[in-house]
Amino acid sequence: MNVKELVQRAKVASPKLQSLPDDQAIVLVREIFRELSRELEATTKGAIKVAGFGTFRVQEVERTKDGQTVRSKRTIFRAPKADQDE
Repeated sequence: MNVKELVQRAKVASPKLQSLPDDQAIVLVREIFRELSRELEATTKGAIKVAGFGTFRVQEVERTKDGQTVRSKRTIFRAPKADQDE
């Protein structure tokens, strides 16, 4: 799914968005994801909750690769349950 398809689906699901021009909606969605990405990059451990969207859990993990310990960051996304609004 690309951003334009995401905007089209959102407009179908929420008629209030019909008045927002597609090009502005696409820029808005891209900026939202860009800011979320920046926040995730800046976080080394913990949770980032986005009300109505879900929770991102960030943790550092260690693994062995070629005999050396390698640390990396793992991000897990959990969407809210259908009957739950965060």
